[in-house]
Amino acid sequence: MFDEKSLYTLRNLPAHLHQAREDERLRDLLGSYSFLAAKVRSRLVPGLVSDYELLPEDSPLRLVQAAIRMSAHVVGGDPEELAGQLLGRLLH
Repeated sequence: MFDEKSLYTLRNLPAHLHQAREDERLRDLLGSYSFLAAKVRSRLVPGLVSDYELLPEDSPLRLVQAAIRMSAHVVGGDPEELAGQLLGRLLH
């Protein structure tokens, strides 16, 4: 499904952006549904949760991290559940 280059990018791009002090690009990336969905489809859910640790503790995107953490067992088994899980958890 994903080649090695794509998997490398999915695994490492957030950390590279953080190390390069590209904070706005990091926020954009972690706020991008397409990035989240690709990482979940690649079975990289634990890494996705960890990516949000690169953001300040008061970042609004930490709510997305919490929603992903709470639904990791669901989306880990069925990546197609990501949108519904995020919607349901973030609306509350």
